Amino acid sequence: MKKLYDSLIFDIDGTLWDASIATAKGWTNALKQLNITRTITAAEVASETGKPWEECMEILFKNERKEFPRLFEDLDREEKIAVERDGGIFYPQVESIIQELSRKHRIFIVSNCQTWYKECFLEKFSSSYCVIKSTCHGDETFSKQQMIANIIDEYTLQNPCYVGDTQGDMNAAIGAGADFIWASYGFRKNVICDKILFSFSDILNFCPVS
Repeated sequence: MKKLYDSLIFDIDGTLWDASIATAKGWTNALKQLNITRTITAAEVASETGKPWEECMEILFKNERKEFPRLFEDLDREEKIAVERDGGIFYPQVESIIQELSRKHRIFIVSNCQTWYKECFLEKFSSSYCVIKSTCHGDETFSKQQMIANIIDEYTLQNPCYVGDTQGDMNAAIGAGADFIWASYGFRKNVICDKILFSFSDILNFCPVS
């Protein structure tokens, strides 16, 4: 028998959309302004997406930051310009299916992204009105596990499920007392999970709306 969820909590990157192309453009432009001859690819962005932003920066730009102490501020500024201009690519049917899901499930968003990034996503997300609450690492500086746990406590969720694409997402969900569904079409391919989405529309197999 399928478990009935009263609420669904979604990750953003690799789950609802992919903004790695825009982010790569922004970071490359920031480096160019400092005369650093390095082109950032969308694949490099995707390889670290899902971690808190500061951690991603330390991994990808550790060497450059030694010479340019304010590099992270420059990267953040140029990423914001690029993402607000170009946005991300929503995975197929995400916006319409979220609307369907919201008829029977309370919808939330928890991400490790910056606050401006979350707000930009919501502005471009035609189904943002379905989201009861969205929070991110930039808002609270908590771990993802703690942010999920806070949502569960604040809204007295009885059977919540977190939908994400990384092992870290799975660990956070389970640690917070939520079930987990893996978006295998996202950025990580090494998650071991018994509830798998091969495309976003597969979520209706786990969360029926009729």
